[in-house]
Amino acid sequence: MFRVLRAHQFPIRVGLEHNARLILREQCTRSFSRSCWRHRFYSAIEDKCQLFGRIFAQQFEFYASQRIRRLIQMCEFYRRWSSRETLRKLVFNFANYFVRTGKRKELSFLMGAAAFCWRDNGISDEEVDSRMMRNLDQMELAKTNLIELKAILPQWELVTNKEHLKILRKKLEGTHLYEYKVIGSFFDIPATAFFAVQVDLEYRKVWDKLVERLEVIDRDDDTGAEVVHWIMHFPYPMYSREYVYARRAEIDYDNKAMIVLSRATDHPLVAKNPNYVRVQRYKSEMIIKPHRGFEQNGFDYVLTYYDDPQANFPRPAYNWMASSGVPDFVEKLHSAAKILHETKRNGGQEVNMDQNTLCPH
Repeated sequence: MFRVLRAHQFPIRVGLEHNARLILREQCTRSFSRSCWRHRFYSAIEDKCQLFGRIFAQQFEFYASQRIRRLIQMCEFYRRWSSRETLRKLVFNFANYFVRTGKRKELSFLMGAAAFCWRDNGISDEEVDSRMMRNLDQMELAKTNLIELKAILPQWELVTNKEHLKILRKKLEGTHLYEYKVIGSFFDIPATAFFAVQVDLEYRKVWDKLVERLEVIDRDDDTGAEVVHWIMHFPYPMYSREYVYARRAEIDYDNKAMIVLSRATDHPLVAKNPNYVRVQRYKSEMIIKPHRGFEQNGFDYVLTYYDDPQANFPRPAYNWMASSGVPDFVEKLHSAAKILHETKRNGGQEVNMDQNTLCPH
C-alpha cells in the first residue's frame, strides 16, 4: 500500500520541484535584470557626472583665466596710472589742449609747469661740469696752428681758416647732418659782453631781425635753467622754424670760464603749430674763457653745435653757410657785444641797430 502511495505521490513531488525551479529561475532572472539595470543606471550616472565635472572644470578654468587676466590688466592699468611719466603725459596733453584752444591760460600755464620734469629734461649740474671740463681742454685750440689742429681733431674737416677764427665740421653718425665747431678769439671786448649777448633775449630781439618770437616760457628756480621758445624767420616760400630748447648759463669763477648749454626739448606750453616747422634736433655748447679777467678785454671761445632745420638745402648752400654764414653770424655777435659794452660804458644809452643774422646759433 505504501508502495502504491509513493507511486501516486512521485509525480506530484516532481511537479512541485519543477515549479520551484521555475520560480527560482524567474526570481534569479528578475534579480539579475534588476542588478544589470542598476549597474547601467549607476554607470550612466557616473558617466554623466564625469562629463559634468569636465565641463565644469573647463568653464571654471576659462572663468578663472578671464578673472586673472582682468586682474593683471587692472594691476597694470593702475601701475601705469600711478607712474610719474604717465601722469606727466596726461597733464602734458591737457595743457596742450588749453594752449591750442586758448582757454584758461592760467590753468594751462600751471599744468604745463607741473608736467615738465626738470630732472629728465633740464640740464643738470653734472652735465654742466662735464661739458665745462671737456671744452676747457679745447680752449688751447684757438692758439694752435693748422697742423696741430688736424692732429688733435683728426675726425674734423677744416672749413674756414682765418686769423683768430677756425671753423670745423664732422658728419653726425647715421644722419645727413654736420656738427660744427667754431674756435676763435676777440681782443677788443670783455668776456662778460660776449656772454651777455648769448643770454640776453630782449637784446637779441634788437640786433637779430630774423627773430619772430623769443621768450622764456619756464624756469627752474633750483638750477636757473630755462626753457626758451624761439621762432626764426625763413625766407618765402619756406616756413619759419620753431625752436623749443632748454638752456642753462653758468659762470665758473674757479676755472675762470663761462658756459652756455642749449638743447632741443618739448614743453606742454608750446604745442606744435602747423604754421611753423618744429626743429627737433638742436644742441649748442658755448664756452668763453677770458685772457685775464671777466671785465677785461680779450677772450677765447669755442662753440660746438648742430641742428636739423628740416630743409632740403643743396650741398653748395650748406657749404656757403659753413664758410660764410657762420663767420658772418659770429661777427654780428661780436658787433652786438661791442655795442652793448660801449652802451654800458657810456651810461646805458639806447643803441639803434639794423643787422640781420644768418644762422640760428
